[in-house]
Amino acid sequence: MSKAQLTDSEAKDIMRGWPRATKKLFGGSDDRLWVRAQPKNNGDRATTPYILVAGNTALKTQPDGLYIRPVERFRAFDIIAFEHCSQLQNLQDKRSRYAPATASLILETRADWWNESIDGAITRWQKICGKGEKCADNLWTPLRHVRVVYVLKNDDLNKFRKHGVPSGHEFFIRHSSLGSMTAKKFLSFLARLSPDTHFYTR
Repeated sequence: MSKAQLTDSEAKDIMRGWPRATKKLFGGSDDRLWVRAQPKNNGDRATTPYILVAGNTALKTQPDGLYIRPVERFRAFDIIAFEHCSQLQNLQDKRSRYAPATASLILETRADWWNESIDGAITRWQKICGKGEKCADNLWTPLRHVRVVYVLKNDDLNKFRKHGVPSGHEFFIRHSSLGSMTAKKFLSFLARLSPDTHFYTR
């Protein structure tokens, strides 16, 4: 039975069971790959990506869960972040990190992270660019599409639904829903996070 309240480590353990790279988890009509950047698997050594405001390297955000997808040969990134919130005050703090602002958000990714193997001898970079390639340097890349899923205690989600107003980039689920990876409704919810859902093409 799913727990109504998860610790931070329990939430991350659940997300470690999610795919390390996927083309289908978040819907989409093309073959571009989403790569899981957070949480890192046990045994991973490289520094995982950070989100920061352009020009500010002192204050960085490392979401509890994060999938990234490069755009136009790494000119930008689409990201889907998951933030575990233990209480509503924690939610307010985390919401402020992604609030729309005049400055651009940047994703910092390290070369050693890209060149770390995640599937046998295949690295993250090779998964996207091809087996013969290697990331030569660290990247600081602007974010294009940002979606954040806040994972709230069951009672806190009910309170927020009554009094809170989500922004366009914000989505909310209960702690007890995080482990529902095989449920059709949860997969349908995740598919709504893709940029492709903004377009009706049929």
